[in-house]
Amino acid sequence: MPDEYLQRLPESLRRPGDAARGEIELLAPDATSKYGILYEDKYILLVRDRVRFPDGKEGGYLRVVHTSELAGGCGTVMVPIWKEQIVLIRIFRHSTRNWEWELPRGFQEPGISELENAEKETVEELGVEPARVWRIGAFNANTGLLTGMIGVYAVELAADPTTSGRPEANEGIGHFRTVAERELADLVARGEIRCGISLAALYLYGNSKR
Repeated sequence: MPDEYLQRLPESLRRPGDAARGEIELLAPDATSKYGILYEDKYILLVRDRVRFPDGKEGGYLRVVHTSELAGGCGTVMVPIWKEQIVLIRIFRHSTRNWEWELPRGFQEPGISELENAEKETVEELGVEPARVWRIGAFNANTGLLTGMIGVYAVELAADPTTSGRPEANEGIGHFRTVAERELADLVARGEIRCGISLAALYLYGNSKR
């Protein structure tokens, strides 16, 4: 595949690297079809780059790019707060085929800011309006595969979602619960919260209060 696909990616994802310095060096694709964009839909690009490894050998390396990143966007995860308690959602995840306790999250849509996306996703997943929203950090959910960053936002809610929340029907959300911050460690230890994105966001939230 020609190397035009690289031009679609943000400049930060086209940094060539240098195998001689111990980095994985990004090379231009050859004439075969085994490199470039292997799959694309409205949400993601699955890219297989041609690379040179530090030992001098060449091969392919996969990475996943969310389409929002092509326009400079990123993911957002919210830490919802109602009367000093954290709100968790019970959501059915196709990938695990299981119900999970998580924080609400979503990807930034074109034409809106990261903060506006946090406000929008709060309404969509919790069904209540945010009263105050502020950014507390960012992280990468899987640096070995995913290219994008996820912004973390604390959200003070205007109403109790456990009694008045109305999430979008197609989100797979069952119900909500409020948890005191001191109880979160026990939920994690028991494996009730196992979503890496939620765990990272809760860590950043706790760290922001120190």
